[in-house]
Amino acid sequence: MKAYRHPTLKWALTLCLALVLGFTLTVAAQSAATSESTQIPTQAEAEKVLSNFSDATERRDVDDMIKYCVDSRGSVEDQKKLYKSLFVEEEPYPVSFKLDTIDKITLKNAGTLAVANATVSYSDKHTENVHLKFIKDKGEWKLYITSDK
Repeated sequence: MKAYRHPTLKWALTLCLALVLGFTLTVAAQSAATSESTQIPTQAEAEKVLSNFSDATERRDVDDMIKYCVDSRGSVEDQKKLYKSLFVEEEPYPVSFKLDTIDKITLKNAGTLAVANATVSYSDKHTENVHLKFIKDKGEWKLYITSDK
């Protein structure tokens, strides 16, 4: 006995499949575009990170300084020693940041980063133009500190 197949049913199922597939591809493309656009922080997000880091530095709160950055120069304990030495040695330390521009770069080892041109004011009142790096860590933007200039 042959199974009866109606051509209209087959056409309707094909159309439904095409619509579902098209919708899925559209949603996936929009999602990819959204995640691509969030690969660098907004000016406000970057300024908040810098403000938090600067406030922690002014308070000489090493634990908070570490909270707002990813430092690739060593372990957390090494970072604490390094940051504490900034205050003991009376070296100038950053107290404020002014952002100019933010751009996206891709590094082999670190993935996608954001680099901001900024002016840093130090505790001894001198200023310096620098490139600051930002990286997303556990869903939050942080300063990315390396031994690279």
